Amino acid sequence: MKENLAIIVKKISKTFRLRNEHLDEKGQKSNEYVALDDISFEVQKGTTVGIIGPNGSGKSTLLKILAGITKPSSGMIQLKGRVASILDIGAGFHPELSGVENILLNGQIHGFSKKEIQSKIDDIIEFSGVRSYIHEPVKNYSNGMYLRLAFSIIAHLDFDIYLMDEVLTVGDAQFIFKVKERIQDLKRKEKTLIIVSHNLTEIQDADYFISLNAGKLISFDNRLNTLFRYSENAFLKQNEQKYFEKNCIRTVFELQEGKEILDLLRLSLSQTADDQAIFTSNRSFEFNLSYSLKKEMDGFYPVLRVNNFEGNALFFSADFLTNPHIESTSTPGIYQWKCVIPEHIFNSNYFKVDIMFVTLEQKQLNDYQFSIIPKKVLKYDNLLTFKVLMNPVNPNLNVQDFPGYLNLGLKWEKRNSI
Repeated sequence: MKENLAIIVKKISKTFRLRNEHLDEKGQKSNEYVALDDISFEVQKGTTVGIIGPNGSGKSTLLKILAGITKPSSGMIQLKGRVASILDIGAGFHPELSGVENILLNGQIHGFSKKEIQSKIDDIIEFSGVRSYIHEPVKNYSNGMYLRLAFSIIAHLDFDIYLMDEVLTVGDAQFIFKVKERIQDLKRKEKTLIIVSHNLTEIQDADYFISLNAGKLISFDNRLNTLFRYSENAFLKQNEQKYFEKNCIRTVFELQEGKEILDLLRLSLSQTADDQAIFTSNRSFEFNLSYSLKKEMDGFYPVLRVNNFEGNALFFSADFLTNPHIESTSTPGIYQWKCVIPEHIFNSNYFKVDIMFVTLEQKQLNDYQFSIIPKKVLKYDNLLTFKVLMNPVNPNLNVQDFPGYLNLGLKWEKRNSI
């Protein structure tokens, strides 16, 4: 095995025999299920690799083979060093033993001496957050306590390779934050990490990604290329019932609320008059919104919100946030708004657009001050989805590996050293 490699996988396949026949990919009846089909790749030491793919693509099966829990039907794997598998978290726990006794037992199952485990035991207990119950039988633990203690044991013992399956779903939000910090600490120590997750944002800091589909290796590539391809496939499948309009996809919407207040006539997005086939980051974006207001409203304003592919808000904008001249009332009629987003804002990715309408209520605080409070009236989700490609000012630059959804054109100033 090459010195700089931690994992070598050569042409592994895994076939399960089923009790009942099913139709395979060719439409033929079969009592076998091919979970993995001729998979090969190599992972260098100190590398973090994310494994992504839809349900049933073979992610967990691949991880179990790497962990030695399942044997491949054919092929060969090599792993160099001590391996921790955080797959079935809590496997090896004895329900009648206390938390501290299970720490010692679990550590020894993984090949550590009692002395090695005891040197880490305080850190394990503190990280798990179950110190008050550490001498109680784990059968009395809540599911969250059980999982936190199990993860803490693995995360604090010194392994060379860590295999993790959906570990970022362990425990509550506070503990998940601690898990993320611990993973970053392992990366800094140049441990080799293989992480399976359905949430791309949780593993976007991986160095490389293995993309699987129907048991086949689709790609072993860098972060941006893999995430972009994976998001694109999911996006196109999700939007089969929607339609393209020039260079973005527009949701076919029927207003279920607010019909007595307005008709949402149109929301469009463009960059230049020629409406090129793709959007690029080096040009400004122009959102145009039109609606028919049916009755008089107090300070009625639209709010634009741009989200990432997972639906998390990246930023929002509204006229009343930057314009000091706020109208006190909005009378019935047709309104048209234009919102311009400058160039060099977006990174390469897919984006979704929400529109929310608010009224502005004026609240008197004292004789000299007024507070204007927005009150949400209507909200329409995912009205537009669009794709942006990076186009840096310098055509010789390759910026595809830089993470994030935004690529802000901030001003930099170089100063000579004194």
